[in-house]
Amino acid sequence: MIEHELQPQGSPLSDNSSSIMTASDISSHFTTPPPSPPRKNTSVENNILFRFIGQSTKDSLPPPKLIELIRQKIKREEIFFSFEFFPPRTPQGAANLVGRLERMAQGKPLFIDITWHPAGDPTGDRETSSITIASTALNFCGLDTMLHMTCVGATHDSIVTALKKAKRLGIRNILALKGDIPDNLNFESAFNSEDFRYAVDLVKFIREEFGDYFTICVSGYPHGHPDSISYEDDIKYLKEKVDAGADFIITQLFFENSVFFKFLEDCRKIGISVPIIPGILPIQVYIR
Repeated sequence: MIEHELQPQGSPLSDNSSSIMTASDISSHFTTPPPSPPRKNTSVENNILFRFIGQSTKDSLPPPKLIELIRQKIKREEIFFSFEFFPPRTPQGAANLVGRLERMAQGKPLFIDITWHPAGDPTGDRETSSITIASTALNFCGLDTMLHMTCVGATHDSIVTALKKAKRLGIRNILALKGDIPDNLNFESAFNSEDFRYAVDLVKFIREEFGDYFTICVSGYPHGHPDSISYEDDIKYLKEKVDAGADFIITQLFFENSVFFKFLEDCRKIGISVPIIPGILPIQVYIR
């Protein structure tokens, strides 16, 4: 996986869009394809323009599950990659992101994933919410999309609502995470539900309530999780997540291949057999 942080400035939509959608259309749960022929929208200040580059496939047969595609690539020894995007903070940033998604799609990533921000209304209908961006990427950009979901700040009801909405929008991939605890909170105060305190709790719940509908990814830590007692203990916890139903693992960042290969070997030794994908952050600036 390649992480890519998108800046909302300096990336306007191009003028050669084949169709146009407004922000209000994007926020309407994507239940219908955009109007045809496209209508012109001259009020850019009141309506953020979105480029339509793919038809909804809700009435067609579902595509292969992401985990099946990953296994096929590995079996055939084919190179594949994904991109990670952070939801923008403004409607204009959301419009810019849709244009970026089209350009990034030309590189044919196997999938993309959208991060989750509890403070930013991630399940809301605003253009900048995590679930709206994920649905746009999937249903209008034609990109297989994975939605991050965290336990921090969530209630039992909010998690159920988020998963049901994701399913309704056609999202089939979830990256289950504990989430980062804000600096102003301790462990106890960061969680609103005793049912969801660790990623393994979320994995178990998804499998129990939704069966095999979702492909579930979890995070691995080649250096060990910062909060873990030891590297060995952290790998044991990772196995618990896999045993609970996780389909594959994406690692946190590392800068030496030897670190990843050791982590991979240690995971295999303990009985973790699911695919493990390295997380990579390209170095953009090198300062001596």
